[in-house]
Amino acid sequence: MRLKSPWLAATILLAAALPGRALPWGRTRVPAAWPAAAVQVDGGEAKWSGAEEVDQSPLTLRALSDASRLFLRLSADGPEGRALLTGTYRQDLTLWFLDAKGKSRTWGILLPFSSLGPPSPEAAQHVREAPTGIPSIEVQLALPRRVDVSTAALPQDIQIQAFFEHRDPVFELAVPLARLAGAGSRAVSLDVVSSPVAASIQHLLKTASAGAEASASADAAASGKALESGRKRAAQLRPLEFPEPLDLSFSVRLASEPDEPR
Repeated sequence: MRLKSPWLAATILLAAALPGRALPWGRTRVPAAWPAAAVQVDGGEAKWSGAEEVDQSPLTLRALSDASRLFLRLSADGPEGRALLTGTYRQDLTLWFLDAKGKSRTWGILLPFSSLGPPSPEAAQHVREAPTGIPSIEVQLALPRRVDVSTAALPQDIQIQAFFEHRDPVFELAVPLARLAGAGSRAVSLDVVSSPVAASIQHLLKTASAGAEASASADAAASGKALESGRKRAAQLRPLEFPEPLDLSFSVRLASEPDEPR
């Protein structure tokens, strides 16, 4: 397509140059920084100081890249992001890497939180509270098929680490550039997708939440507190809401070596 308007061409070039801004074709640009030293996937925060944090609520993304690997840091932005990255609602989360044209998903990294099964009744009653840990799951390789997705063991050259930082869950990943179709053009297309909250999980959590609210009101009345106090507490508790499935699209621009002209 030929751009006939100089103003339109300049607008598109400016949008593409701004970190964290949606590109004309709908992908948010994430500029990767060249690391100051060899990168270890160990949860250390210092190595990310030169990488811009791109906020796509409910998650944030940072990127580093060197001559052989792409490093990603996926963290929560608010309660919905914390719930997603800790499997509160048992939503699977997949990081899909696309082909060189950025059109088709070729493979992904799957965080299968649904494999944890439903939360216990005790845990369900505390679903509104901020999570304090990330459950242990077996991260898998996701491969798209015509009508579904198959899984396999995650290759050993892909690293992933989960940890908490300032009360927010964080995932660090390292992926060889040789596995990324867009590495040759220095632009890697990435989709971050979550599954919907299963109807059975919604029913369980709604039932547990209603029971917890009723118990709290009964305890307030039994302890001699005014009935109005119990009513006030019940009014403050909003109905339990569940997040919609997530589908975020990024274009990660790989960094140039420090002595390489851009």
